[in-house]
Amino acid sequence: MAVTTLPVSSSLLSVGDLTVRVTAPARLAEALDRYLADFLPLGTSPVHGAVHLRIDTGTAEAAEGWHPAGDVEPVAGVRYRVYRGPDGERRFVLAADALEQRAPYTVTAAGSSVILRLPPEDEDDAPRLALRILREVALRWHENAGGVLLHAAGVELGAGGVVLCGPAGSGKTTTMTALLHRPGARLLAGDRLVVTADGRFLGVPTPVAVAGGTVTAYPRIRPALEHARPLTAGLPCEFGTRAKAEVPPSPYAAAFGAALGTAFPAKRSVIVLPRFTDSDQPARLRHLGSEAAADALTANCFTPYDEFWRRPWVWPLTLPDTDLADHARRTCRALAESVPCLQLSYGIRSSAADLQHALDTLIPSGDRDAHC
Repeated sequence: MAVTTLPVSSSLLSVGDLTVRVTAPARLAEALDRYLADFLPLGTSPVHGAVHLRIDTGTAEAAEGWHPAGDVEPVAGVRYRVYRGPDGERRFVLAADALEQRAPYTVTAAGSSVILRLPPEDEDDAPRLALRILREVALRWHENAGGVLLHAAGVELGAGGVVLCGPAGSGKTTTMTALLHRPGARLLAGDRLVVTADGRFLGVPTPVAVAGGTVTAYPRIRPALEHARPLTAGLPCEFGTRAKAEVPPSPYAAAFGAALGTAFPAKRSVIVLPRFTDSDQPARLRHLGSEAAADALTANCFTPYDEFWRRPWVWPLTLPDTDLADHARRTCRALAESVPCLQLSYGIRSSAADLQHALDTLIPSGDRDAHC
């Protein structure tokens, strides 16, 4: 029987400290590289771990001969049937997708290799599915290595950076956007950061969720909205709205002449906890004591439970949830005791210039290292 070998393309990427080789059919290479470049900084970091993600197209793989191992629902409404192979491989077969109504596809994990197989008619979805898998693998790899996930945005400035930590609607994105005006600023991440065991902040490749009020205050964002999902027609400006556009981080940063960052050390950072209100209160910064700061960081810590990616699936965690939670609390307390933590109060009906002035006072244009 003749065997046809399709041409393949291979790319080497960095997701935090994890190096990932992505192999895909050559016809998908351009779209895949373009999509991933919108979320990941160029270049590679030193290898701390390595994973191979292979993308195949064809009919969904059956699981005959594999043993059923229950279901997993990593995101509400997205459910996989789990099977285990004879050598410990794990295969996830999409059983239900209430979010996007996708056709069945499979994800198979064995050792440091992950294979995504999807129907030919869904090839256009390969880049987005690949990024979801890369994010899942990278998050769990970093947590297994002692990292802790925070609900936070990050902007790299010089040798250090600013961490913006808080729940949805607290003002992280608006504050991050104000910081991107700074010369030399680099966007680390818009919604999730990992603090590593050796004391660095790493970005997690997620979209920037931006509401109409932020766009109104910073109209330079508008060109980036061309890359947004969903469409931004009628993007509401009401305070606290959950209707937001999702913009890839690279074009978002590029709207301000900035690029994506890679990491910055915690010892050269400032942690800001925004608290925006629907008022005309001027921007005000105040230092938090270590107890209050530790409580705030712990409340916005997503190890071991993320509010959106509820449970790990492709890449298992090696420690029990109780151990991970204890480690996360200790990490948050250590950050609160060693890194300046400030609360930023700001009324959205005050001027954007007032917010900008407060941040300029916090982080002078001069010696960044001296400040930290």
